[in-house]
Order: sequence, then structure tokens, then C-alpha cells
Amino acid sequence: FKLTGTLTVSNSTFSGNSATDDGGAIYIANGSSTTTVTNSIFSGNSGRRGAGLFGLGTVTVTNSTFNGNSATLYGGGLFNQGTTTVTNSTFYNNRVTVYRQSNGGAITISGGGETRIIHSTFSGNQGKYIYGRGDAIYHVTGAPLLLANNIVSSNGPNESCYTTSGNVTEVNSLISSGNCGGTLAGDPLLVGLADYGGPANTFALGPDSPAIDAAYPAYCPADDQRGQSRPYG
Repeated sequence: FKLTGTLTVSNSTFSGNSATDDGGAIYIANGSSTTTVTNSIFSGNSGRRGAGLFGLGTVTVTNSTFNGNSATLYGGGLFNQGTTTVTNSTFYNNRVTVYRQSNGGAITISGGGETRIIHSTFSGNQGKYIYGRGDAIYHVTGAPLLLANNIVSSNGPNESCYTTSGNVTEVNSLISSGNCGGTLAGDPLLVGLADYGGPANTFALGPDSPAIDAAYPAYCPADDQRGQSRPYG
């Protein structure tokens, strides 16, 4: 659906929606809008940009999963032109498919406003194979980018995370490739997307994963994506 005002989405599922233009499931058409998504699932949606969610303005996504969404141009799961915060969320198997320079298999962020991505997992996402950039995250703005306690790994053959920002803060994230940094290294040993409790499917970590107990406490939300308390501090 198309909206021009404030939108709050909670405990909802958007599946199998399509659009010939932007925003297969949700299209936010007002640059001064505020969109908040919590405990929700975007699965199997398609569109030109932001197949799951297309935003113009402030977008906050928490405890949500974007899975199997497909855009023809930018942002298989999420596209926003504005301030963006993603916390405790999973982006799996989202992609962009048609144009030679289709980018941002999971997320594309443009325009002004800070981007903060915290305690989230990106796996199996892909931009266009030839000339694509940012198989998971494509951040094309000079605004600040914060990446903290994330796993961005096992995505397509292009850079997993690409940014044009000169103001990037990366803290204890495992980012397999690209120019966004990456404090941690190695295979995160993700155990397949499944129901481990909570509102949506999530990944678990294998017993020898370098991401276990590696999060920086200052950027740890009190609960994880399942709503379970984190065992830190």
C-alpha cells in the first residue's frame, strides 16, 4: 500500500505482494514521513526499488525479517532515502535482478540522514552479478554510517557492503567484503534460517563461530531478535 503520513507496523506479515514501480509491499511517498516497523516479516515481495519497503523519510526497523524479496533496481528488501535505523533484524536471500548495475541486494540507502545498522544479520543476499555493488548493503550518501555488532557474510560475489560515505563507524562487525570495514574475520558459521523463537525466523551461530560473545556492549540492545535477554554484562 501507499502512504504519505506516519506509519507504525507491528507483529505483521507482508508476503507475496508486487508492484510495477517502487515498494512491492509498502510505499512511503512523503519525505517528511516517519515509519516504524517492529516484530514483522517481509517475504517474497517484488518491485522496482525496495521490494519489501520503500521509504522517503525516517525509517526504523526492529526485530524484523526480510526474506526472499526481489527488486529490479535497488534494495531487494529495503530502500530508504533518509534517516534509517535497523536493529536486531535479519535480511536473507533478498536480491536485485534485472539492470546491469542493480545494487543493494538487501538494503539500499540514499539521500541525507544518518544510517545505523546494529545487531543484524545479512546472508544470502545478492546484487546483479555483473557490475553490481553491495550484495547486502549499498549506502550511497555522504551522511554518517554506523555498523555495530553485525554479521554481513555469505552474500553474492560482489562487495557485501559498499558505501560512499566518508563518515563510517564500524564496531565489532563481521563483514566479509567491501569498503565498510569489519573488525571480526572468518566464517560466522551461521546455522540455517529457522524458528528459534520470537516473531520471525532467525539464524543461530555454530559453536565455534568468531561472532560468539564478540559484540560490543555499548551497542547491545537488552533483548535479541527473539525477545530473549542477552547474556552480557
